Amino acid sequence: MNDVNPHKPRKLIGKLFVFYLITLLLTPILGVGQEFLKISYDRIAIPQMAPALAFVITTILFPSLKTRLNFQFDKHVFLRLWQAIFIPFGLIVICYFGCGLIDLTFEPTTNLITALPLSIGGMVFGSMGEEIGWRGFLQPSLEKKYAKFPTALLVGFFWGLWHMGNYQYGWVFMAGFLLFTMSASILLRIVLHGTNNHMVLSILFHLSINLGFYIFFKNALTEATMIVANGIVWAFAAFVLWMTSKKKQRGLV
Repeated sequence: MNDVNPHKPRKLIGKLFVFYLITLLLTPILGVGQEFLKISYDRIAIPQMAPALAFVITTILFPSLKTRLNFQFDKHVFLRLWQAIFIPFGLIVICYFGCGLIDLTFEPTTNLITALPLSIGGMVFGSMGEEIGWRGFLQPSLEKKYAKFPTALLVGFFWGLWHMGNYQYGWVFMAGFLLFTMSASILLRIVLHGTNNHMVLSILFHLSINLGFYIFFKNALTEATMIVANGIVWAFAAFVLWMTSKKKQRGLV
């Protein structure tokens, strides 16, 4: 006899919807707070803490969803550190030079020596705030009931939709951005495989993305052509690496 309650997945989705709704509500509130404090977005983006705060509030509202964030290191984590750093950064480098080959040229950041030290702390802070919510809470919660591949796609989709400021750049930009976030979510799921969703890997992966964009595309972050080209590069890499990893590793599907 099957003891699985068919309503449990629905209850889970309902609770996780509350998490997402809280994240959406907190984001503009934190944005207003940042404006009130007159803190430059070049240094830190306080709204990036919305997913982490939503995680805390959601687990208070629904204690059954309480999730332990994994920061413990083992050999699997150490072996994946280079992947978390170099895969996203490398794909952005490929996109940058690939755009040059098709006459899409973008000016990289020129004052890195003075600008980057002022921004790196905020990037770490923001990466942590996002990843605690998306990969520390939402993804493992969904994976309790659903397969890893569709879960990664879903998390990437809602992660992309959450970036409210991007809607002003048009539907082509947003389509390219969603292609990027969904592909990035798949690639990060590959990196996290066998590590119990290690937070340091997620944060480093996210930080590497932010660093890559800051260095190569800071002056083109509103360009639809760039974001679409970037999305195509990431989608191709996600497809190839997922198919390759699926043959080598069990439990990825």
